Amino acid sequence: MKNLLISLWFLIFCYTGIAQDNSWLWPVKGNQSGENILFKPQTYIAEELNFGKLFIGATIGNEVISPADGVITSFFYMYFESLENSTCCKVKYLNDEKERVAFANRKSKPIDPQYISVSLGIRTNSGKIIYICGLRPAKFFKTGEKITKGEVIGRVGYVYYKIPKPCISISVSENGKPADPMSPFGLKTSFINPKNIKCKEVLSVEEIKSDLIIFADALKEGHPGLYDYISKIDFEALIQKSLSSIKQPMSTTDFKSLLTTIISSIRDSHLNILSTTNLTSSTKEIYIPTISLGWLNDSLVVNRTIESDKNYLGRKVIEVDGITADSLKSFLSSYHTRSDGYVESYPDFVLLTVGELRYFRYHPKASKKRNLNLTFVNGEIVTFKGEKIRGKACMNLQPIWRNYYLANKYKTANFQLKKLSNQTAYIGLGTFDLNEIEMEEIASYVKAISDSSYQHLIIDVRNNYGGNEQNVIKLFALIAQQPFSLVVSRKINNKDSYQFFDNCLNYGPESGEIFSNYFSIEGKDGFYSVNDSSSIILNPINNFKGKVYVLTNERSFSASTIFPALVHKHKRGIVVGRETGSTYYHMNAEKFADLRLPNSCIVIQIPLVQIVFDTIPDPSIPWGRGVMPDYSVNFTLSELAWENGDSILNYTRELIKKEKYLPEEKVTLNKEHINETVTTNNHNYLYVLIGIFVLGLILYYFNKNSK
Repeated sequence: MKNLLISLWFLIFCYTGIAQDNSWLWPVKGNQSGENILFKPQTYIAEELNFGKLFIGATIGNEVISPADGVITSFFYMYFESLENSTCCKVKYLNDEKERVAFANRKSKPIDPQYISVSLGIRTNSGKIIYICGLRPAKFFKTGEKITKGEVIGRVGYVYYKIPKPCISISVSENGKPADPMSPFGLKTSFINPKNIKCKEVLSVEEIKSDLIIFADALKEGHPGLYDYISKIDFEALIQKSLSSIKQPMSTTDFKSLLTTIISSIRDSHLNILSTTNLTSSTKEIYIPTISLGWLNDSLVVNRTIESDKNYLGRKVIEVDGITADSLKSFLSSYHTRSDGYVESYPDFVLLTVGELRYFRYHPKASKKRNLNLTFVNGEIVTFKGEKIRGKACMNLQPIWRNYYLANKYKTANFQLKKLSNQTAYIGLGTFDLNEIEMEEIASYVKAISDSSYQHLIIDVRNNYGGNEQNVIKLFALIAQQPFSLVVSRKINNKDSYQFFDNCLNYGPESGEIFSNYFSIEGKDGFYSVNDSSSIILNPINNFKGKVYVLTNERSFSASTIFPALVHKHKRGIVVGRETGSTYYHMNAEKFADLRLPNSCIVIQIPLVQIVFDTIPDPSIPWGRGVMPDYSVNFTLSELAWENGDSILNYTRELIKKEKYLPEEKVTLNKEHINETVTTNNHNYLYVLIGIFVLGLILYYFNKNSK
């Protein structure tokens, strides 16, 4: 009887879940589900394949309602250049026609403002995101704002210039991938889930070379920083050398390793291999190592072990399977795919924490059964045998590094606000992908601590992989004491569609012009968008005027490099911790094309825009390096093990206690003073030399006359 009740409960639960997933309201108010569908997924619109959108016709001005309960994820004006490519801008006012005309006038090519419409994103309780386009706005929506099923979100307008009828479009995503927009409305669907492309386990020489040439050509055509850290001659030589080395069939895994080496030479953390194929490992038996190794201060040491081998923890290793530690380090250093410029912190972090895993992954001499023959500095040679695992079991290596990896990461929120004392406040940012409601909460918190006369504010961007640059601006405006600009300029290689878009997942050959506000500069390659605003106004209401401490580490990437860079550039605080993962002067961090190589099915993310942050050399930051901390905290095994808690935060609190901060002469009060300092410093050496010369003449004549 008990089992019957459990089964009945399970069936009711499943039925309820299915019913909820298929109970969305039809978005055109007053119409029945399925009424007036113009185009379904997998149909053509003027010879253009509509992969996953549902277009619904209606009378112009009809009210549109939210299909489900959820939270607003996006709210902006959008113009579709093609079904897969669009440009957008923020909704500033509710003067809809005026805003659409202004948006159209900013485009370099004439467009009909009628087809500029509002796009609204709604994250449902199940995690799916519904995107509704073609709206005329009914009200302002903030990202993070809750919305209820049946609530009016706008009126019907026009979506796409190839559909000259008033309509809206519905598309759905789940876990970042296209999802069915029809079944949740109870309709028979025409949507086809993206299928795993069946690829060969072994590629022919011709197939490998073809993929490699497509990859190299895509980089040359689209990557704006390709030759920043490798010359054009050296890059061509590397590609030719790689092509010459392909003399026999190769597995997809081996080809991926070859691509990894090429990517490493370019030194761009935003150039990444996103995925490979749907192939599963042909190895039925899976082994994992029973000991972990890593390089600390140029020494290879044991950093974790199983309980029975804990006496080896911290001991120095000079050889691995007969390979010297130095030569192994040199070999593995060529496989750092997320290395940026000449940044040292992240490669050091990788070698420290996963040294032996990189060895097993890339070195041809590594044991398939994960055995390790280690020679220690005292001459002792020990064999550590790998252990066979089943299912999802993992080796229990000690110490556990969980706390280290989760520093500044929060289970139920993207950020944390707390008061460490009656004088010190803390903001921990796990990401810069924050919605407007979250940013307003942070602004209110800053106002509260300012009103309470807090003297110190710690802003933590460790283990933060970046996010929305507009949130960087908003956050810095809360602490800035002078107007500022986010970046100097942006650079692209080409304004129009790229040829390699034929092999891209997120762009296509009909993408058209994707960069409208860029122009050429005489004597320079590419096209540029120069900051058209001399400064950004600070936030006068919620502004903190006390001392600021920014915590960074090797995993502070992208936007989490730009924020401490602003703090450093404008002398608004001190940076504590370790060098950021992305470079200071520029980074390739906007508009990514997902290139899929046709034979190997490997997908590579290629950045199309280079952000130039600063053009004036900073003596404290060498070219190609990340933001360097004012106060450094070096890697230690005890920090990884969290033996004394949060080392970087504890060190910062000690700095506050000892009142260590920026030297008084480094604090600048306004932008004019910064510009004056930059200008006058260039002439100081000349003035000194002239002074010495004049003084020498005076002494010469004085000595001559005295004789």
